[in-house]
Amino acid sequence: NKERNDAMKLEVLNAYGGPARTCCGETLIEGLTIDHIHGGGAEHKRQGLSGLSLYKWLKKNGFPGGFQVLCATCNLAKGLGNHCPHQDLPGWTRGQQ
Repeated sequence: NKERNDAMKLEVLNAYGGPARTCCGETLIEGLTIDHIHGGGAEHKRQGLSGLSLYKWLKKNGFPGGFQVLCATCNLAKGLGNHCPHQDLPGWTRGQQ
């Protein structure tokens, strides 16, 4: 159910530093994602690991390194081969809203 899924997502987000670790300070759970720091997301998706299945895998594997919390916008931009668009804003600092 939605409550159980949200609780799992929040547990995983918190294991990777929680919302305070995002580049832009996004705190809404719906706007946060887990990013593969060095790539590998496409391969995980081919293996059926995305969303809730990825969160379960991360927990089962003891929250391995190589992942971080990003807002959905930055995760998408990074996946397209770019960097976080928030870093281009004047006066940007990590976690800023």
